[in-house]
Amino acid sequence: MLSFRRRLALVHLGVIVLVLALAGFAGYWSLYRAVHGQLDAALLAESPSQPIAIHEVPAGPVPPSFARLDRLLQVIAADGRVLAQSTNLGAARLPAPPALLEHMAAGETVFETLPRFGEEPTRMVSVPVRVSGSRLAIQVAGSLDDVNHVMKSASLLFIGMGLALILAVGAAGAVLTRRVFRTIDGIVRQARHIGEASLSERLQHPGSQDEMGRLVSTLNEMLDRLEQSFEIQRRFTSDASHELRSPLSRLRTELEVTLRRPRGIRPVIPSVRRPMDCAR
Repeated sequence: MLSFRRRLALVHLGVIVLVLALAGFAGYWSLYRAVHGQLDAALLAESPSQPIAIHEVPAGPVPPSFARLDRLLQVIAADGRVLAQSTNLGAARLPAPPALLEHMAAGETVFETLPRFGEEPTRMVSVPVRVSGSRLAIQVAGSLDDVNHVMKSASLLFIGMGLALILAVGAAGAVLTRRVFRTIDGIVRQARHIGEASLSERLQHPGSQDEMGRLVSTLNEMLDRLEQSFEIQRRFTSDASHELRSPLSRLRTELEVTLRRPRGIRPVIPSVRRPMDCAR
């Protein structure tokens, strides 16, 4: 069975790990939302009004690439038909599933993450617009590679800081626990040394009025009461012994005198039977 000291250290370490885990998760989630929010804001800013530079891509059915352009652009009709797109999309097209078209028809701006669209994870925003009475949607996509690198670096940083804090706080807790229990062990050794013959001794006070100081003061007050009780008992036993010793001494003296007093000896006369009595 684990000692109280080890249980206290484990509980302390467990609480520290839990607090750091919650704080790290909250920090990671806040950073995740902030970084993705910046990317979403950049995509949204470039969607309808900002000019987009279009670069040519090599001919052939190659997957969409961010090597020469960090944005992909596509314009679709209300039914999902592609009306225009940036040349870096090549033969590919940004996805426009029926669920997305329903949101576009309702006039909602939709953000999506496309993990398997191109050679890098992609973030896409679809913005509904009206042109000459027709409902269209502009889709702008950007790479999540930089965001993922930032989050990976942040994860390593959080893990390293968390481990360092756990080690530092754990070591500080171990030192503090050892110091506290060293004081308690000293009090236990002093208390074991005090017995019936040394009730006048007292525990050494640490000089502080904290929990240890109050504990030592309480134990010393208890020793005062025990010493007073033993003193009362000792006085009572001494008085009772003295009171009993005098009658017993007188009784012993009287017995000795009585036993030494000379006593008279009566002669024993044997009874003689008469002949008549024998005949009968």
